[in-house]
Amino acid sequence: MVYLTGKELKAACEVDASIQPMMEDVQLFMSGLSFTFNPNRLLFNRVVKTSLQKPDGTVEEINDTQLYRVAAGLYSAQMLSLVGDKSYGLLSIVPKARDGSPITDFEACVVKNTAGGTGSEVKEWLAIARYLQSFTQVNGVAQVPQYYDETHGRKVVDNSLNPIALISHPNSIALAAYAIIAAMLAIAALIIKVSLRRYRRKKI
Repeated sequence: MVYLTGKELKAACEVDASIQPMMEDVQLFMSGLSFTFNPNRLLFNRVVKTSLQKPDGTVEEINDTQLYRVAAGLYSAQMLSLVGDKSYGLLSIVPKARDGSPITDFEACVVKNTAGGTGSEVKEWLAIARYLQSFTQVNGVAQVPQYYDETHGRKVVDNSLNPIALISHPNSIALAAYAIIAAMLAIAALIIKVSLRRYRRKKI
């Protein structure tokens, strides 16, 4: 069990939208977190909308500075810290303790089974197996509900090529990229202007 800020939750969505096409192993499946992304937008600025769904079904916006509790497998939690390297420092996800301090020992964050005083760690595969066992059974075989035959809008792809859709709601990464592009265009325009002046003077 770890904690992430709202900004880091959005970064996790961006990992799936931007890095996953390049690295299939980093695809994320997140319960309770929904997002919409446009694969035609600038890399690391593809997520255009995010939201959290509470257990009661209500939806709320993500607060960038708030800490949110996140349950994940040990491997996935440890890999979150590598996002900065894989995104060349453009994205950052640092798993934290309840007080907001960075986690240095992930083993200490493992959820323990307190039933019977065993204190053994809760296995991810066991949680899935027990969940499957909770479904209605026919001849002793658990039947997966039709609910899981359909998508539920948690990961929505928007392939719009509308110019406004491609550049609206830029994050800090996009703003920096746009500033660099604008500066390069300004320099190119200046060079062209100076070159034309020199050319005209030579003709005179």
